[in-house]
Amino acid sequence: MVYTLRGQKVEHPARDQELVIRDLAWLDADAYRSLWSFVASHDLVGSVRWSGAPVDDPAAEFLMEPRMLNARSQEGIWSRIVDVPTAFAARGYDVAGEVTVEVEADAQTPWNDGAWHLECSPEGAHARSSRETPDIRLNVKALASLWSGFRSASELARWGLVEGDRQALARADDVFRTRHAPHCPDHF
Repeated sequence: MVYTLRGQKVEHPARDQELVIRDLAWLDADAYRSLWSFVASHDLVGSVRWSGAPVDDPAAEFLMEPRMLNARSQEGIWSRIVDVPTAFAARGYDVAGEVTVEVEADAQTPWNDGAWHLECSPEGAHARSSRETPDIRLNVKALASLWSGFRSASELARWGLVEGDRQALARADDVFRTRHAPHCPDHF
């Protein structure tokens, strides 16, 4: 953890310090809890601020009063797929699977238009143009959310942004699932 203490930032007669977390990383849940115990041990601190927390941070599950987190989500990074087969092949995958994705491209990336068959495993991936019936259909904007792991295919389908039957959506969910939500801690 990288943090700073700033005095006279909180209007409280005994706890006027603010602890600002600059960076926080942990290996497992015990380490995470230990770091927060360390933060809580600062008896002169009246406020803790961490503006770089990832959206899937587990703090709400560990704290007694999660509403006091005053958490809010902000935009971080915008992404756009400009080369579907390269993006599919370069991404890491936790499971082995196959899915055929039909992409409706936009005017800036017409070469992405069409169906793409992805074969992937934890060892690597390959994507090629395909004439197969697609498992799912989506536009290039929704593809960026799916590819990054920010949204699942099922979630995007509930919003009308992805088409596909339940089995195909579940397969796409498995293939594109990430261990953690995408996060840009730098806020460049």
